[in-house]
Amino acid sequence: MRESEIIFLRKYIPIVNRAYFPESIDEYGGEGESIIKNYTRDVSILKAVLRLVIELLKYLILPRYFRVLKRKSKIFKNNNFNF
Repeated sequence: MRESEIIFLRKYIPIVNRAYFPESIDEYGGEGESIIKNYTRDVSILKAVLRLVIELLKYLILPRYFRVLKRKSKIFKNNNFNF
């Protein structure tokens, strides 16, 4: 379902396609328009907008994960066996 919602966003909100995907949506899956229509036939505008919000929120919490990973790697380095 996520893929269908992202394809919908890429097709109908062109700035999403230009900002996050280097390739053109017109040749998606080697079929272009027919496969896009097939993938997105059950996607509503509400679902697509909700997917956009979810994906953007993931980018906002990334820095927190980087800090956690850095702290955990420091703990591992300090507690690891030194041969």
